Amino acid sequence: MNTKTTSKNLLLKYLFPKIGEAYRLKELFKQIFDNADQLESIQDLKEWMKIAATSKLVTIQQFLNTLQSH
Repeated sequence: MNTKTTSKNLLLKYLFPKIGEAYRLKELFKQIFDNADQLESIQDLKEWMKIAATSKLVTIQQFLNTLQSH
């Protein structure tokens, strides 16, 4: 993440914890698809799924379930 994104993420994390968590997970997920290396992207996606599995956000869990079912 770049400095601007990191600053925004920290602000959201402290002011609005649920929004901050959702934003962080969204940015991490976006980085996976910005990666040109397919093998590395698969590893990153697996790692993201582990991180997302610890989230208590219902929409993140629903999205994770959708990914796992495909």
